Formats: sequence, structure tokens, C-alpha cells
Amino acid sequence: MKLLALVALALAASPPVPPAGSIDPALVGTWKLDYAGPAIFWVVRPDGTYRLHGPGAKPRQFGWMEGNEGRWSVRADLWADEGTYKAAGAKTWIVTGKFGTGTWKQVWKPGEGSAKAVSGPGACRLVAPAEVARVLYSPAPGQEDNPAKAEGCRFRSIFSSLDELTITTRPNAGNFFQNHRESRARSAMDVPAVGDLAFTELTAGGALTLQFLKSGIWVTLQLRLQPSAMMEDLPYLAELGRAVAGRL
Repeated sequence: MKLLALVALALAASPPVPPAGSIDPALVGTWKLDYAGPAIFWVVRPDGTYRLHGPGAKPRQFGWMEGNEGRWSVRADLWADEGTYKAAGAKTWIVTGKFGTGTWKQVWKPGEGSAKAVSGPGACRLVAPAEVARVLYSPAPGQEDNPAKAEGCRFRSIFSSLDELTITTRPNAGNFFQNHRESRARSAMDVPAVGDLAFTELTAGGALTLQFLKSGIWVTLQLRLQPSAMMEDLPYLAELGRAVAGRL
């Protein structure tokens, strides 16, 4: 219960500000290992969460990171590593750890991407590509799932088709949203300050879902990340949810 309370408090604000010195701002973004093997991407967020993904990455590489003043460390459920780093230009990071020294090239950083307010018809019009990029840590074009009904939109990372965010909308007929929330009492957690009523779930398959009600419209945001989404991704998804709610 204490953990849930702390998460709920964090959701009431924007993505959390890390403790001073925990992450060098120059490290924040998405990096690709510069080598001849299968692609490996390293996502570093300013709050200290990290994720390695791509066809060359080891499984379950997501957890927490510290990096400053030339030293870094990561810890995950099945992995821990540490070492040194140094910059070799604005977008190059030379890292030494358990497996030796590798060069990483920055392929995306916060603030990059389209600044247009909407990205397409239907549900796509509620989300800007740059907003989705802040959640996926990757540019992600929007694609209409069902143009005939214009109710669903999928954004997929350009770095991995397994990293995606979907948004769907539908009318809340017969208080179905409230009944659905009640039926999910054991697995769901209420989320403050998103729409009129909101809750979240982390599924067994590794997807993080945020569902909320605003002005009679039921909105579902579902985040899938390789190898798995985490509850630590929720403040970013909630920030996007607040932006969507403001447009309804």
C-alpha cells in the first residue's frame, strides 16, 4: 500500500525530477550501439529509468540507472553493471563495462520530432507525434487502425515495431466505464488528475494501460515497450493522458 501511495503522488505531477547528480543530462535520450551486430538501443530517461532493447539486446534489460561525472551503473531484476563513460562529441558516448568498451551514437533526444498539434483523423488528432515520442523515446508516426470508424490510432517506434502506443476512444454508454473499473478492482489503480476518472493496469504480457473518462468519452492509452513496460513509465503515460483529456 505504501508503494501505491507513492506512485499515486508521483502521477499528480509531470514526469519526476531526478535527484541532483543522478543522471548527466548529456546521457538522456536513445542511443544505438555502433557495431556490426544486430541493433541494440539504450534508452536513458532523466528520472533514472533505462531500457535496452533491439534484436541484439539481452532479455529483461530494464531497470534503474545512475550516471554522472564519468561513471555509470545500472541495476535490473536479472542484471547489474557499472563502469566509466566519456563524451566523444555531442552525440557520441564511449562506455566501458563488463563487456569491454563500446561506442554509442545518439539517435533521439527529448525535444526532437514533429511539433504539430495533431497527426491525423480520428483518435490520431488527439495526440501530437512529439508527445508520443516522449513516451516511447523514439519518433513514432501515427497510423489509423480503423479508418471507417476513425476511433483508433497506433504509433510505432521507428527503432522497434514492438514499441508502440495505441489510443482508442468510444462513448461511455450506460456507465460502462464505471462498471468496468469496478470489475478491475483488484488489478487496477486509480490515477489522479487525468480526465474525470482514470485508472491504470500493468498486464501480465508487459503492457501498461491507462483508461480515463472525459466528457462522456472513454479513452484508452496502451503502452507496449520491449522487453516490457514498467509502472515507472506511468508518469509519462499520464502526462500524455492529461494532454488528450484537454482536447476533448
